[in-house]
Amino acid sequence: MASTIAERRPRAFHDLREYLSVVKEMGHLKLIEGADAELEIGALTGMIGTRRDCPVLLFDAIKTYPRGMRLMTNLLNNSERQKVIHGCPAEIGDGEAARWWNGQVKKFQPLPPVMVNDGPVKQNVKEGKDVNLKIFPWARWHEKDGGGYMCATSTVTRDPGSGYVNVGSYRFKLIDETDLRRPHGVGTSRRHHQQTVLEAGQILSRGDFVRTGAVDFHRRRRQRGVGTLRVRLRRLAAPRPWK
Repeated sequence: MASTIAERRPRAFHDLREYLSVVKEMGHLKLIEGADAELEIGALTGMIGTRRDCPVLLFDAIKTYPRGMRLMTNLLNNSERQKVIHGCPAEIGDGEAARWWNGQVKKFQPLPPVMVNDGPVKQNVKEGKDVNLKIFPWARWHEKDGGGYMCATSTVTRDPGSGYVNVGSYRFKLIDETDLRRPHGVGTSRRHHQQTVLEAGQILSRGDFVRTGAVDFHRRRRQRGVGTLRVRLRRLAAPRPWK
């Protein structure tokens, strides 16, 4: 069967711009201008995201934001794009592709980290009083959301007892120019880790990454206890706008 003989064809994307150029070549990129971050972007993302031929949505000239401060949704809501990301042969059907990927995961071998001194993501850094999170589009996705949220995040925690490392994706809510809060539901591994160290009177070591393609927020701190967080973040923005 194809799932056992097809070779993986991985493609390394240097950045989100390169991925967008490939998506555009595929005819999967849809530019939307003038949308409102107050519910409209969320509604368009939800409705179009249910379609089998769902494109990548790139919002620009968002109301109350300057042109160039863009927001992208539905990156992988399509089987063809998922095959490109995972290196799956394009000729394999969707059902067979799922079985093929299940076999690939079983053969997964992690790559050792490579430490570097610099990178393009650090060419534009804002710290301290120069940080202003409100310059980026924060969409209120759902009617009952309490404000603007940003998704596509990674929170890395380690269980102090077993050493188990968890990477979870959570939404971050904008509070003001320098503050974010991250709610996490009951039953998540991240909350379990936090509750474990709280009961033991220890401190949880954690790294947070909010990735949006054009901008990364990075936070790594040691936290005691449970509750909402108030922190200052470093903004690591890409040196040039998407083309």
